[in-house]
Amino acid sequence: MNRNDPFWNCWHTRHLKILFFSFALPNVINTIAIWLSSLSWLAYLLFDRGKAISVLKEAYRQHRIPFRASIVLFGLIIIGGLNSYNLILSLEDIIQKLPFIIFPVILSPLILLEPKQKEKIKTAFISGTVIMVLIAEGILFYQWFQSTQSLWEFFLSRTYVEFSSLINMHPNLLAFMLTIAISFVLSRIIYGHNRLGNAIILMLLLIGLWQSASRLTIVFLFAVIIGAIYTLIKTKRIKLSGILIFSVVSTILLALFMHNDAVRFRLLNLFKGDEVRLRVWTCAIETIKDDPTILVLGVGTTDVKPTLQKCYLEKGFELAAQENLNAHNQFLEFLLGGGIFLAFAWLIMLVYFAINTNSGAMLTFLIAVLGFALVDSILNVQKGIVLFVGFYWFFLYIKSTGGRKN
Repeated sequence: MNRNDPFWNCWHTRHLKILFFSFALPNVINTIAIWLSSLSWLAYLLFDRGKAISVLKEAYRQHRIPFRASIVLFGLIIIGGLNSYNLILSLEDIIQKLPFIIFPVILSPLILLEPKQKEKIKTAFISGTVIMVLIAEGILFYQWFQSTQSLWEFFLSRTYVEFSSLINMHPNLLAFMLTIAISFVLSRIIYGHNRLGNAIILMLLLIGLWQSASRLTIVFLFAVIIGAIYTLIKTKRIKLSGILIFSVVSTILLALFMHNDAVRFRLLNLFKGDEVRLRVWTCAIETIKDDPTILVLGVGTTDVKPTLQKCYLEKGFELAAQENLNAHNQFLEFLLGGGIFLAFAWLIMLVYFAINTNSGAMLTFLIAVLGFALVDSILNVQKGIVLFVGFYWFFLYIKSTGGRKN
């Protein structure tokens, strides 16, 4: 297979840049970009059937396990949907999770691209993320003009939902998106590419991560630090002065993030035992223990909330009942909704990715996903599905080509 075909490489670079740029944007734009990218791959198939199939075959050959796991996972989601009471809601859930079988196909041309082209795709995602942060900051600055607070007090008081809602995004998802972008930018700084420009972008992204004020920002920050250490070790660019500077900066960042009132408040609630999630998990586990048959096919992928709601009401968990919360843990969500085989298929994908992790950005992504999945149902919303599945295959495919800066 010729990896240096300028026509196809240009074609794929363009539509993949648009796709990854859209990952940071509102769901409507992202959905349009996904279908445009799918149409681009179909055009590729029609105009050069032999090459399109050979690329897909090579992608499958290199990553058979997650390919099969994705197909099984999506098939079990369909079965779980048919097992639900609300079939219309189940259909919406199935359509929402189409990236599990679409992305392995439409992202397969990544194995054709040169390192520079893959960097352009990363740049597209970083650009989209920066734009969304700037929009949020711009709206925040406009709101400050109408307030009586000082600029510093106003910005400090507008964190967590008050910040992320400015761009209609959940704090955890915003923090997750920023974490991926930060890992890319930090990698470029370590490799010495436009350090001043990337340092400015990094600072903006870190400010956005601080303002997202999700409890997960601490986990994500640790993921970024660990990924950076991995990159430094791998590049053999560690010097005593560099280690000292990196340690000081990391310590300062952790202190600043822990000093965030919203983060500290939510962490203290967890340690005091008043955390709503603990009650949600209790209901999820007890529901499975009371009816072991749930382990086979689950209660239905869209019947998790009604099932948990019954438990909330029985135990008097008022806030959980009022908010009609899901399992807030992706492993429990899959286990309850589709049974042990659905949860196992997703676990296989995670284990495979962990075994194949070979870069700081991949390690950051893995730690961030695991941390996210333990406290939230990351795959219950489009943005979570797109970010997870999109970058899951992105990292595996660019690893397959042996790019230096994965």
